[in-house]
Amino acid sequence: MNESQVTDDSNYEVEEIAYVDLKIISEIIRFILTGHCSKRSLSILILAILKQFNVSFRDADLFLASIKCLTAKQSNEQLINFKSQSLKEFIEDGRGGKHISSLYDFYPELETEAKIFVDNEIIKKECTFSILKLANHMNEKYNELSCHKLDENTLVRSESMLRIDLKRWGYKYKRNSKKPYFEGHEREDVVKSRTEFIKHFINRKDNYYTLDEKDCNWVYPTEKPCVLIYHDESTFRSGEQFHSRWTKPGLEPFISKGNGRSLMISDFLVAHPSSPFFRLNDEEWSRAIEKYPSLNETCVINYEKNSCTGSIIPGKDGYFDNDTILAQFERLFKMLEFKTEFNHPIKHDIEILVDNATTHTAAEVKIDDFRLNPGKSCPYLKLSWLDDDNNEQMLDLFFDDGPMKGFGDQLKHMEKDLV
Repeated sequence: MNESQVTDDSNYEVEEIAYVDLKIISEIIRFILTGHCSKRSLSILILAILKQFNVSFRDADLFLASIKCLTAKQSNEQLINFKSQSLKEFIEDGRGGKHISSLYDFYPELETEAKIFVDNEIIKKECTFSILKLANHMNEKYNELSCHKLDENTLVRSESMLRIDLKRWGYKYKRNSKKPYFEGHEREDVVKSRTEFIKHFINRKDNYYTLDEKDCNWVYPTEKPCVLIYHDESTFRSGEQFHSRWTKPGLEPFISKGNGRSLMISDFLVAHPSSPFFRLNDEEWSRAIEKYPSLNETCVINYEKNSCTGSIIPGKDGYFDNDTILAQFERLFKMLEFKTEFNHPIKHDIEILVDNATTHTAAEVKIDDFRLNPGKSCPYLKLSWLDDDNNEQMLDLFFDDGPMKGFGDQLKHMEKDLV
């Protein structure tokens, strides 16, 4: 070791710079190969090798820092311990491990109850699960199991500890974006239907009112005019989707647009200079209610003045099901004959584009009862339905053979059978 290196080493305040020989290096390598490979042992080995080649303490420290190991001072201290302590003492240095019994050692039922509670909460479409909600549930279960009753301001398991528990149990807190869904846009029947649908409008493009792409002025039809009316529904919510949520692989929920109060709107948009929404003026409305007094009656749907634009508050007024949708269309058909612009100077054809959902009734089977991946619980054995020829079809929800025999089928696999 030259003089400059001695000066560099002397600037480091260490109690002792351990002496290293090839025997020590061999012992460290043997120690690592017996299953004790760690950042600490690798740092000791690297420092020992560097010292064997007379690398200065400063340069060794810089090198160890560059490869994210322990510092030269820390490595030197551990090297001294390796030389002076027995192997058992060196391994059992008091770090890590479980030192005291935890709550779940005394009440294992609490851990089981917590996992069941979390599983049931995170599969819900609405994002209502929170750490505090779990903590309160734990308090309730603890009070049931223990003679000691906690007061309202005391948690048997703190929120910070429950976050650690959730991560240890395999749950993750991540962005609430990726959701399970089924892709069917490129199915053969869907492509065929879409092609025919588009072809119909292309062949009749001279019959429709369109907008000029340059200045957005209306272009009037050159053939017998036809008015396109578009029907659709939208739900507007006061509380939109949460940014992140707790989830677990295999228990991902289906998407929900959020919680809070909501308003459903069902509307008719028209491709006509009188756009954007279908409505009558006061004179037209007077003639309409004279012939159809029932237009003044509103039951479930709250209609805008002189129009077919309807809204419903879910949970209060009901829901847009088959009956309400049909009632809204009946209202539209009664009002169309009084729309002057659709009947003069020539009677217009009317084409209505409707949301392609096959039904608006509430499903009797909850989608939350099914899991995305196989091997999960399912309350149903089979699914049955009527096909286009009115023949009953049946689909087993459990595997009949193979390594997964008796386990629930997965939605991804079911979707292939259903289509």
